[in-house]
Amino acid sequence: FKMLRLYKLPRVGAALLNTAAIAFNSPFSSHRPVIIDGIRTPFLTSGSGFKDVIGHDLQSLAIMGLLEKTNIDPETISCCSFGTVIQDVNTSNIGREAALSSGIPTSVPVHTVTMACISGNRAITTLAENIALGCGSICIAGGVDTMSDVPIKFTKPLRQALLKLGKAKTLGQRLSILKRLRFKHIFGVDAPSIKEFSTGELMGEASEDMCKAFGVTREESDVFALRS
Repeated sequence: FKMLRLYKLPRVGAALLNTAAIAFNSPFSSHRPVIIDGIRTPFLTSGSGFKDVIGHDLQSLAIMGLLEKTNIDPETISCCSFGTVIQDVNTSNIGREAALSSGIPTSVPVHTVTMACISGNRAITTLAENIALGCGSICIAGGVDTMSDVPIKFTKPLRQALLKLGKAKTLGQRLSILKRLRFKHIFGVDAPSIKEFSTGELMGEASEDMCKAFGVTREESDVFALRS
C-alpha cells in the first residue's frame, strides 16, 4: 500500500512516504535523509474491489505508480525495504518479489520487514539510517497488507496427516492415517491472529496497559497523535 522513496543529494538525503514529510540529522554522518514523495493504493472494504488481488500485486502497483510519479530511473535506486504483517508463504519476501515485478533491477537489494503494525515505519527508518550512514542514495520504502486475501491454514492435525499421507506407501497406511482425523480437523481452519503470540493481547489492550503504567491520559494521546 504505502510507498516511501529516499533520495540523497550531495550531503542531503531525501525520502518519500505517502503524504508525510520527515527530515533528521544523523550524529554519525553529514547525509540527511528526507522524504520527497509518496503514493498509495485506495482504502477499500475487505472482500470488495481487491478481493481478486494478492498483496504482491498491490505492492507492485504502488512501486510502479511511485516510479511514474517521481520519474526516477530504477537503475539509480540503492536499496528498498517493505513492511508487512500477515505474510503469505508464497511471497515470504514480498518486497523483493514486488520490486522485481515493478522493474527494479535484480542488482538492487530488497528486504521485507515484519514488526506488527509498525512494519512499514520500520522499513522507512531502516532506509533512512542507510542514507544517514552513507550506505544509500535513492531508496524506496513502504508496506503492504490485504485483508481480502488472508492466508488461512488447515488445522495442525490435518496438516500433519497430509504430510504423513505423502510418505505412506500402502492403502492400509493411508486409511490408518485418515481414520484418526475428526470432523473439526478436516473442516476447521487456523486463521491468522492479530493477537501477540507471547501475551495473547491485542494491540489496543497492550496500549491501555502502557497508558496505565506510565500515566498517559487520553488528552495527551490525542495531542501527540495530532502533532505526529
